[in-house]
Formats: sequence, structure tokens, C-alpha cells
Amino acid sequence: MSSPRRFFIAAIAAIGCLYLCVAIFAPLTAIDAYYLPDDTYYTLSIARNIAAGLGPSTDGIIQTTGFQPLIALILQPVFWLGADADSALRAAIIISAVFGILTTALAGGIARQTTGSYAVAACVVLLIGLSPRVLGNAFNGLESTLATSIFLGLIWLAASTPSNAPRGRLVALGCFAGLALWARIDAVLVIAVLIPVAIWRLGMLRTGIVAVAAGISVAPWVAYCLTERGHLIPESGSAVRQILDYHSDIGRTAGENITAALAAPSLALFPAIPPSIAAWGSVLLLLPILWAWQRKALDAPALLALAGMAMVAFYALYLPAFWFFHRYLLLASIALIVGAVTFAWARGFGVRAIVVATAVLCAQQIYTQLPHFRTLIGVDDSFRTGHNYGYVARQLMPILPNGAVLGAMQSGALNWYAERGVRVVNLDGVVNADAKAAIGQGQLDAYLKDVGATHFADWPLNRNWLQAASASPVPLTAIGAVADHLVKGQDFTMYRLDWP
Repeated sequence: MSSPRRFFIAAIAAIGCLYLCVAIFAPLTAIDAYYLPDDTYYTLSIARNIAAGLGPSTDGIIQTTGFQPLIALILQPVFWLGADADSALRAAIIISAVFGILTTALAGGIARQTTGSYAVAACVVLLIGLSPRVLGNAFNGLESTLATSIFLGLIWLAASTPSNAPRGRLVALGCFAGLALWARIDAVLVIAVLIPVAIWRLGMLRTGIVAVAAGISVAPWVAYCLTERGHLIPESGSAVRQILDYHSDIGRTAGENITAALAAPSLALFPAIPPSIAAWGSVLLLLPILWAWQRKALDAPALLALAGMAMVAFYALYLPAFWFFHRYLLLASIALIVGAVTFAWARGFGVRAIVVATAVLCAQQIYTQLPHFRTLIGVDDSFRTGHNYGYVARQLMPILPNGAVLGAMQSGALNWYAERGVRVVNLDGVVNADAKAAIGQGQLDAYLKDVGATHFADWPLNRNWLQAASASPVPLTAIGAVADHLVKGQDFTMYRLDWP
């Protein structure tokens, strides 16, 4: 075995060991502090209720289409085995770490196929595997790395499918596209990039075979969405746009959202630079496209860059939910790294120069994450703040009496750790279309009464939104709080609803 090939395998093995050690052994409280959004707990609750025969629901009552179905299905065996809350959470983190390893390996494979160099491919693996953005997604217990690995596989398969491919290969490509839609609905952006390429390479008839296979494979999910909500788009999309309207009302500008979206890809490579500067780094996505244009050949890095640009454009201009850019723009981050490294190789930069540059970039990636690493190995416990969802839920849920009905915008972890017959109702509408409608009508107070809510819990931002989305003031009496030591005045507070 050649030295470059050993270097490539060693890079994947090193990233694999790092990811699995953190996922398996790091304290859950530490992972919760840095990597787990509230959506993780939504997905776990939905998966748990599906396994219990209650259907896709966070509270076991209100059905929802606001989730990514493939990761919920993959989690089913965890609940069949009777895992408790913490064990299921650990399993979800391990699963996302495994797909994080697969993501880095696939990106390295694309670089290897493009350049023919194992050393260059190893550099891509290390730059992606050590990136704070990729690490954050590898430990978030969500569909991020699962979906991204499927997107990478789909793009690689499409790029390598010849015009005379057998019918079985076309069916496999279509099934892979359907699987991508099961993984995350924005796979439609990747597919939109690949459709004209497929028509150009395969012709209309053979592209039709791919489309039919994709349609059949995703049909059960489409049927569920149509039956449950009457449309194809998961209800979380319109709810997020409603949340964005509220952020706009309180001062968040479109320019800030666009800057954040443009900055997200290059922050994976340069995590320490300000977003206003990082936004210009998105031009690096053009490099593999220009290279492909010069050679008159659309290869995998170019298709990956086009898909990444489609993602950036969509989230910057249509759904600028800045709080999850680091998750939903992960493919664009990987496209930028793969494209920049393979372009440098194509323009004559030697392998030694690329290795040296990789070493420097990896060093600064590791340096920016030292506080995280200190927490993960138990050296520093200052991470316990009001923005750690699991920690907050563990502290506040015991306050509630048996039979309480708790309403919350950030309801995922509260619901996951609810006990003693406590029901938690989502209020931001992401997994509850009725709450979303109540916000749109300015009747959230009436909705709380309809569901029999006795308590409310959230940050000041969402407490203010509750009042703004209600026809009359909601009577709140604070009965407990988790202080946020990092952001003054942003405590997560539990309130009793003192209805007249």
C-alpha cells in the first residue's frame, strides 16, 4: 500500500475515532451545551411516539408533518429495545456521528476520484472532519449528517452515471433521489440541479426512468403529507417563515440574514473570521464551476458547488432562518472545501503545498474549538446556561404538578423529559399547525385555553412573542428559572398561568 493511500485511510480512521469517542463517552450535559438544538428533542419525541403506535407527534396527540422522516425511522429500533430518555439521546448522537464519518469519507472519495491523489483526498477529509461546522452537525443527533451523506452519494452517483448506463443503474439513481427526499425536503434543491444534467447526459426517456423510480420511492411520505395536511411541504416551513416575521418585527434585517447565509459555507473553513468578511468567501464555490467550464465537463465537485449555491440562495432569499444555517447549509460548506482543494490541485499547486496549507487551517480549526474540547473531557463545567435545552428541562420539569399542561415555543427538550402525566404543547407551530394558525390570527391566548394550558416556559424573547400573538395579556407568574450566565437577562423561566 502506498504512503498517500495510507495517509488517506489514516485520516478517515482518525476522524472516525474522534467522532465515536465524543459520541460514546463525552458527558451528555457537555454535548447538550454545544451541539444539541431543541429540534433534536422534537425528532426523538416523534420517533418515540411512532414506535409507541401514536403516530408522528411530539405529545402523542397532535399529528405533524414538521420533521425529517428518515432519521425518525432509523431511530425506531432504539425505542423497540426500550431505551430510556438518555440512552435514546446517546443513540441519536452516535448515529449522527457515524453518518458524519461517512460524510467526510464520501467527500474524500469525491476528491480522490477528481484528482487521482490520495494525499489531496486526505487533506479534504481532515479539513472537513475537523471543521467546527461539521463537528457540530456530527454530534447534534439530527438528520444533518445523514442527509448530507445521502446528498453527496447522490451527486457522486449522478456525476459518474454514463449516458449508456443500464436501466438498473437508472432505477438505483432514482431510488437514491427518493431517499434524499426522505432524509430532508430541501433535497429538492439538489435534485433540481441534477435534472438538467441528467436530461443532457441521459436524454428525456432515460431521465424519465430515474424520475419514476424517485417518485415511487418517496410516495409513502408524499401520501402522508397530503393526507395529514393537504399539501406536500412539511408544516414546519410555513411556521419558520412566521417566526421570521416576528424576528423582522423586532429588528432583524434581511441584510443580516443574507450575510449570515453567505458566510456559513466559508466559516466551515475559516471559523475565526467575522461573518461580514466570511460572506465574501462564498465566491470560492465558483472555483470548481469555472474549472469545469474550462474543461467542458461537469464533474462531482462542480455539481456539488452548484447544489451548494442553490442551498445558499434558497436559505438567504426565501427561508432565511439564521439559527439553523450551520445545519441546513452543511452541504454548501463541504462543497466549498472540496471545490477549493481540488481547484488548487488543478491549478498546479503541489501536493506538499496543499498539505502544508491543510495543516495550518486544521490548526486554527482546532484552536477555535479548545473550549469545547475542555468541556467534552470534563475539565470545564461553565456550559450550564439557560440555552442548554436538556439541562433546562431537567431543572424545570420537576416543578410541574401531575397532570399539568405546559405550553412553550421551545418545547422539544421540555417534552422529551416530561414525566408524571405532564403534557407539553408546542406553541411556535413548527410541529403544531393549530398553534401556527392561532399565532397568525393573534389568538394564541385562546389556543392556550382551548388546550387547557396551566403553565408556560421559555426565554424572554418568546414570552414577549406569546403576548404579542395574543388578543389579551396572558397572566404569567414566574415559579422557577434557569439562569443564563453567558447572556444577562436571558433566563429560561417557568410560569404559572393564572387565568381569571
